[in-house]
Amino acid sequence: MEGLPRKKRKAYPKPRKVRSDAERKTFGKKALDESEKIIEDFSKWKSKYGDKIDPKLIFKIEANSPINENDLGRMGLKILGVDYKDAVVVFADDEHLTAFKRMIEEYANEIPPDQENAKHAFIHAFEDIRKIAPGEKIGVRLRKEPLKDEDIAILDIELWHLGREYREQMLSWKDGIDRILKENGGEVTDFYLGRALFIIRAKVPSTLLYDILNLPQVARVDRPPKTTLDLAKIKGISLDEIGEIPSPEDDAPGILIVDSGITSGHPLLKSAIGDAQSYLDGKSPVDENSHGTAVAGVALYGDLREYIKEKKFNPELWIYSARVCDENGEYDKEKLPETQLDEAIKYFVEHYENIRVVNLSIGDPEKIYHPEDYQYRLAAVIDELALEYGDNNILFVVSAGNYEDSRTGVEYLDEETASRYPAYLLDDPNAKVIDPATSALALTVGSLSLEQGSANRWFASPLAGFEEFPSPFTRTGPGVNGMIKPDLVEFGGDLTSEKGSGIVTDPSIGVITTEKNFLTEGLFRVEDGTSFSAAKVSHLAAKLWRELPDATSNLIKALLVASAKIPDIRPPPLDSIDLKGSAKEDQSKLLNIYGYGHPSLDRAFSIQNRVLLIDEREINLDDIVIYEIPVPVEFYRGSGRRTISITLAFDPPTRMTRKQYLGVTMEFHLFRGVDVEQIKQRYAKMETFDTEEEGVPPLLRSNEISLVPGVTLAKKGTVQKRMWLIDRTPDYIDESLKLVVICSGKWMIDEEYKQRYAVVVTMEQRDMIELYNKIKERLRIPERVRIRPLG
Repeated sequence: MEGLPRKKRKAYPKPRKVRSDAERKTFGKKALDESEKIIEDFSKWKSKYGDKIDPKLIFKIEANSPINENDLGRMGLKILGVDYKDAVVVFADDEHLTAFKRMIEEYANEIPPDQENAKHAFIHAFEDIRKIAPGEKIGVRLRKEPLKDEDIAILDIELWHLGREYREQMLSWKDGIDRILKENGGEVTDFYLGRALFIIRAKVPSTLLYDILNLPQVARVDRPPKTTLDLAKIKGISLDEIGEIPSPEDDAPGILIVDSGITSGHPLLKSAIGDAQSYLDGKSPVDENSHGTAVAGVALYGDLREYIKEKKFNPELWIYSARVCDENGEYDKEKLPETQLDEAIKYFVEHYENIRVVNLSIGDPEKIYHPEDYQYRLAAVIDELALEYGDNNILFVVSAGNYEDSRTGVEYLDEETASRYPAYLLDDPNAKVIDPATSALALTVGSLSLEQGSANRWFASPLAGFEEFPSPFTRTGPGVNGMIKPDLVEFGGDLTSEKGSGIVTDPSIGVITTEKNFLTEGLFRVEDGTSFSAAKVSHLAAKLWRELPDATSNLIKALLVASAKIPDIRPPPLDSIDLKGSAKEDQSKLLNIYGYGHPSLDRAFSIQNRVLLIDEREINLDDIVIYEIPVPVEFYRGSGRRTISITLAFDPPTRMTRKQYLGVTMEFHLFRGVDVEQIKQRYAKMETFDTEEEGVPPLLRSNEISLVPGVTLAKKGTVQKRMWLIDRTPDYIDESLKLVVICSGKWMIDEEYKQRYAVVVTMEQRDMIELYNKIKERLRIPERVRIRPLG
């Protein structure tokens, strides 16, 4: 028998640059200077705290390509961490960095005539050598909520893990930090030292935070995760504590849940259930799966945490249920799901005129959308129904789908994949949206984490772990013809990495909702998934209709998207992307995960420093509408980022057999320094627009304001939001901007056809100035002009 095959050594790519003699000399001097600064800083902290904790030489090497660990070992360095940009955090036992400096000097020397390459050529990969700045160590929660003066706060201090052979030394760090804290009124309250994680929980005075951040051993400092869900307490809430629950007002908006049915006797739901029907042969409307009941709880109440806290439940909406799935979550074996959906919509819309939202938290995991695919059948039927019942103002809301299976919650998401969170959401073709999330006229909803720590925190850690980080199971875009999908994101939960079990669902970090088996299991359960993100958006849409009963579905859709905001704090590499300054490819990455962002009911209305201008109307094919947008001088001269966003929603005909799925496309452009007559004249000379071209006459291009994202990407969808982000006062101030909305026929050529649309212009700034009245005084009626047809 032959010996075991030799394990292949990991191949490292060559450095992306090779320095010349002069460049190596310059780099060598810079690297040596930086290493001396690192040693000097180390000595400073050793002098201050050396009697309590022995600081260590820990610093960062920025790199242009991965660095071989063995090469760093020869320099006397041990790798502690590697980030997504190939930068390495290293630890040195030698306080003088003797071997490190010697090899840098040898690398910087001229190459002898008998030698082809520089000595220690792997150093070509080094870009910079530096101390890890205190600001880099501040965690997400602490950045969002900094310590106040003279505050003593509970913080989690993560320390660099040196390896098991350094266990005693690492424990001495914990003791040293405890001594430092106790001298100033703080203390270590707990710690965990595992195989690869070392973390301390401590009471930290605000006056000591800077010193703690400067200790080289400290990798990160953050506020603890928010309180985990106390399932026993939640499930222990009794009917007596809740009391009688009233019914909604008779004319309150209704949400139709197309799902696995509903438990109509549930105490939190029964007073708000208007009707329940089954579209499965031989099956009643009763939920045998639990999914439909859970979706209904979120759709009715939104965030149940506040209701539970107050123990007061006052539903403001009606819930209707159409059962299309059996106890296993499957469609009827003999009936088409398209038929079931068509019959359900027809019945409920004809019988209940208050139904405004149809929620479909269902999807086919086998039908994952890939670029250049035609539209899927169920998604196409949703689009047809949305158009057919357009006069009834019905809004469809669809979940993006979950990247999971029923066994572990993770069919494709194994531990290796999960370790690449969130990159796999973008580069794994199995993580894309599924049927019917590709619907063009529905709002597709992805999921965000709620920032809850696992109840099993000592052996299970959440994959996302932070509020508004993408949920590990959420699915991503784009959709048909490159449309931005999902359109929105909402809270839907997280997954955990559990020692010994891999990636699993965790009932302590999800969304609270209603339990089907309430008599034996309690009133509530905790779920996670995009199903519940979609249900939350359905809730918001119905609440918005409650405030604006005469609004069209296009306007509600536009207001929800206008209210949405992509979270400021995001996981790397998404945190480095800015819609204003980043490349189009990076902008697409952000939009494919978050869509237009996280909606807010409050942001859908005007306040003192945020004004919404709204219009809805019909437009002919190959026609434009010109709006004058009054912008006060005070807005331009405000401080901080000011934003003008335009959101457009329309409901065109669709056809799944066409490569161009939409029969009509729309777009808009914002101009300054030009009057309405000039715009009318220049657009009147244009012919109809080609699919890929931007609808701007050549003579107006110098007047166009650059909006993000670009029009080529945004106009692929039926809901579009683009923004002018202003960080400093423009050189030219125009108090009357011109917005041009364009309608272009594709395969729809009926000259009598009129396209419905809604447009929302939002102006927002940090300063509290009275924008509303200043703008209201100057509003004018929009102009429209026919574009000259071809021929």
